[in-house]
Amino acid sequence: MESQDSYLQSEERQKAIVEQKRIFLAGGKVDASVVSDMILRSWERSVAARVAPDIKERPRVSEKALAAILEENADLMDCAKDILYQMFSTIQEAVSALSLVSAEGVTLYISNRVSHKAYYPDALVGSINTEEARGTNGIGTCLAERRPIEIIGAEHFRFSGECWSCSAAPIFSHDGRLIGVLNVTQPRKQYHAHTLGMVKAAVCAISEQMRLRSLLQQRETIMEMLDDGVLVLSASGSIDIVNRKASDMLGRSVAVRGGNMRDVLRPGAVLDELLQTRAHIQDQEMLFPLKKGNTLACFVSVVPLAGGGRVITLREAKRMRQVAVQVAGIKPSYTFDRILGSSSALVEVLDQARLVAGSHSTVLLLGESGTGKELFAQAIHNASPRASHPFVTVNCGALPRNLVESELFGYSEGAFTGASRSGKPGKFELADGGTIFLDEIGELPLDAQVSLLRLLQNGEVTRVGGKYSRIVSVRVVAATNRNLEEAVRERAFREDLYYRLNVFPINLPPLRERRGDVALLARHFLRKFALGMGKTLPDFTEGALFRMERYPWPGNVRELENMVERMVNIVKDGEFVDESCLPAAILRGGEAEACFAPGRGGPSFEAGLLAAREAESIIGALRSTRGNMRAAAAMLGVSRGGLYLKIKRLGINVNEWRK
Repeated sequence: MESQDSYLQSEERQKAIVEQKRIFLAGGKVDASVVSDMILRSWERSVAARVAPDIKERPRVSEKALAAILEENADLMDCAKDILYQMFSTIQEAVSALSLVSAEGVTLYISNRVSHKAYYPDALVGSINTEEARGTNGIGTCLAERRPIEIIGAEHFRFSGECWSCSAAPIFSHDGRLIGVLNVTQPRKQYHAHTLGMVKAAVCAISEQMRLRSLLQQRETIMEMLDDGVLVLSASGSIDIVNRKASDMLGRSVAVRGGNMRDVLRPGAVLDELLQTRAHIQDQEMLFPLKKGNTLACFVSVVPLAGGGRVITLREAKRMRQVAVQVAGIKPSYTFDRILGSSSALVEVLDQARLVAGSHSTVLLLGESGTGKELFAQAIHNASPRASHPFVTVNCGALPRNLVESELFGYSEGAFTGASRSGKPGKFELADGGTIFLDEIGELPLDAQVSLLRLLQNGEVTRVGGKYSRIVSVRVVAATNRNLEEAVRERAFREDLYYRLNVFPINLPPLRERRGDVALLARHFLRKFALGMGKTLPDFTEGALFRMERYPWPGNVRELENMVERMVNIVKDGEFVDESCLPAAILRGGEAEACFAPGRGGPSFEAGLLAAREAESIIGALRSTRGNMRAAAAMLGVSRGGLYLKIKRLGINVNEWRK
């Protein structure tokens, strides 16, 4: 090896190369046994770039351009700094210069010692080292060839470089891009073959460091993009890694890298479980008692690591519940423009509903069964500032009395026999940020009314068996077909809750008061059901529409919809829907209604009026007793058998009131 080193820097070889360079510059043919193909290619590129071989100055970029280049290559410089210091601390003691250069050939860093300035007076940060600027040289030729090279003595194109040897290797990124060059310049007579090996080893280390840094940056970017809070803790509880989401959830001033979870949470069972458990935890709901005094409700996952550390993932309980409601809960699809009708009675309540929708005020929807209270509730939600948040529906009349509070407000672990180990959020927690629709609010038991009143006053939910309250922001839209004022007088409904709910009451008109809307709604349902059954039904006959317009519709829009569905089932494809398809109750109701025309009198009028009033009384009793025949008969003062006969004669469907 010593003999090889000696030959490469020998005066004999150098003189031969000098002679071949003279021949080359004169336009002659170069001896390939003296000058390598790589050097000859570089000389040819230098001539093509019009580099003058006798020029000594080294060009530099402007200060402004240098600042931009240094900023662009900050990661490369940072990764290379420690490696260069460790690997070349010995060689820097010699008369040598170690250069880190950008992919554009601009010097980013040079280890030129003060004592060596005389050797390299123009080797400065910002120098341009490309072949186009300086001809054949270690850095420029390495950039052109994209491989490790050595340029020794007279192989340099410019005469001023003939006293130096250069060992250079390219630096590539993990995706194969050339991002820089590492070069060692020494006096030619101090050349050593091991130098290039050291340069290549350093370049490998820098490339690997760049790859690891890129992976780390990708990981940190991914962590910051997550909607979940992520922490990596050591065995002692110190925070090794924390993303911005976790810091925001736990407190940016305390949940920082290098801090400790004991500075974040108050001492207790939650902190002990997080720091001591060796079991995997998957989305367990916890209330974090934060040091700053309040509590954080979140779903926690814990994955233990070797050595006692652990990865903790925090998911906001509110966001998790919103997702659950969106996936499994009701999706409010109705808006005000989907509520059909042009009657003055309907237009008036639509205007009222639109007016209140933009606020957060509680709304009380009043009206008979089947008038579309849930449709209005959905439309109010969709027109409100909470439209992007959950819409949760609760039928208060369908909840078992012993489960009302746990369904509405949730329960904690061990609240009662059979309770879920992790507890369960109630409907109000699921609706946090959005709207809750309390249908049949008049059926809510008195003890649940107390809890509901407390929630509406304080905005706090306390689960059954729970110790902590949770702050919720929920808009309440309640609905009932009962007379709540009468219920208050009868002490079946709390007066204070009634006033709390009665902030903005809206009375939905029954269908019999929307005379102009019956035909519109009937035709809408006709198209809907005909399409679903694959039929083509042109329209109703005028006689059928006449009968329907004059029927009192005790079941309102719901009754009309069900009736049209029945008619579509029995009518033949392609035919008009006529009076023969109408139920007997509608035909009788239509006849009675026809008897009420102004100027009409006599027995037929009185009979029709009595029949209508009798039907109305029976329907009222059935509604009040939920279809209980014995209780309805007692209320009306007739026998149960007599009531059955009247119901059959009037064509009343008892099952309608048993739902």
